[in-house]
Amino acid sequence: MKFWNFGKNKQGQLPFSELRERVRISKDRTVLLVCMGISLMFWFFVKMSQEYESSRIVHLQYVLPPAMEFIESPPDQLKANIYGTGIDLLANSIFKQHTTVIFYLNELAEKSISKQAIINKIEELVSVEVTDVNPSYITIEMDSSASRMVPVKFISDIDFVQDFSQTDSIILTPDSVMVTGAPEILAQIPFIPTKQLQFSNVQKPIRRKLPLDISGEGLFKVFPGEVEVLVPVEQFVQKTFDVPIEVLKEKNNLRLIPSSAVLKSSVPLSKYEQTTGADFLLGADFSASLNLADQNTVPIHLVKAPAWAKHVYFEPKAVEYYIVQ
Repeated sequence: MKFWNFGKNKQGQLPFSELRERVRISKDRTVLLVCMGISLMFWFFVKMSQEYESSRIVHLQYVLPPAMEFIESPPDQLKANIYGTGIDLLANSIFKQHTTVIFYLNELAEKSISKQAIINKIEELVSVEVTDVNPSYITIEMDSSASRMVPVKFISDIDFVQDFSQTDSIILTPDSVMVTGAPEILAQIPFIPTKQLQFSNVQKPIRRKLPLDISGEGLFKVFPGEVEVLVPVEQFVQKTFDVPIEVLKEKNNLRLIPSSAVLKSSVPLSKYEQTTGADFLLGADFSASLNLADQNTVPIHLVKAPAWAKHVYFEPKAVEYYIVQ
């Protein structure tokens, strides 16, 4: 006949008395943790019931009256000091984290928004007391809206493959845009730039829709907001010409030695055949000479060249002359 052994059994189980002691200790720890939790809750609610002052950023929006525009852009945010219980400030930071105050400017009697008016607007939204704001007032400068056409300026950073280059003027469509704003602002806008167009290793024409770089901060509106850009690109080849040197000053008795120059220029491949020496003009300008009797050479100047010609070089740079009696 076998009796139960209350010591450790063969499987390594704890005796009943020791197991009961551990359960009691575990219960004591649970009670202690519960008491600490309750104390922490009481401490939290005591702290949260006290009043504190904090600060936050408040975003601002403005609704302009019809046919009016800003002369100077008002601030789009301010710093507000708020005061209230800890619970109110915590709830405010959680549920009203992004606060935007809207001012309807047609309701203004003056050209500024006072500190108290700003505070009242913020308090309506945050539901806590606002003690101070920075800036303490907002100046509103408006004028009646006007419109005018303003040219577009192309901004670029283009790197071409060797022997390739731009062949003609850049085409912008449209080349001018309608700008609307206060007359004082419009008078300060000479042009509207495009966003910078960046390309490298270019060897064919570029055609892109390019947005305009509008940094007026809401002071004016532009329509349309983008333009189409065409940059004509083509391969260039060198061509050599024999160009007569002309006397620019009307002196029929002057003779030049030599009477022509060798001119080299890079021209687009599509215009290679049609480009001739007659498209260039080299001139000896005697009007710049102080005294013809004291010198026998005169410098040569490039007077005319086609728009598509690049890297124009000619030789000689100066010629001798003599006067025919």
